[in-house]
Amino acid sequence: MKKTITTILAALAVVALVGGVVFLRADAPRAPPPTATTEKTNAYPDMPSGGMQRDQAPPSVPDDASISAPSSGPAVTMAELATHNSQEDCWVGFEGKAYDITAFLPNHPGSAEAIAPYCGTEKEFTAAFTGKHGMGKIDVLMQEGIYQGDI
Repeated sequence: MKKTITTILAALAVVALVGGVVFLRADAPRAPPPTATTEKTNAYPDMPSGGMQRDQAPPSVPDDASISAPSSGPAVTMAELATHNSQEDCWVGFEGKAYDITAFLPNHPGSAEAIAPYCGTEKEFTAAFTGKHGMGKIDVLMQEGIYQGDI
């Protein structure tokens, strides 16, 4: 009988111990589940998050004129622009800047023939471009076109 009581007490102690551990773990604060966040990333990995420090020089930018047009550059005359008037050599003017879009013509979704009549022009190209695309495709023009200079 003593052995049975001891076994029962031992079993109760084990159950109480396991139950207490489970109960305490259930009450422990839990980390929230991972969620998708829109954490701001630093565009310049060698800079501390939050931008440049006052005594830091700005990061160097690659010299790639096909990304966007500089504010000024070599002058392109209207006469020179007009000489680049074919699908094999197509420059266009837009907002006072000349772009070589020859390489882009075969990739134009509306066909090279849609742009070809405007090669070598500024006013005509600008009117056709904004008439068809508005201002929504200027970034494509500046990425695909190679800036040649100010008109």
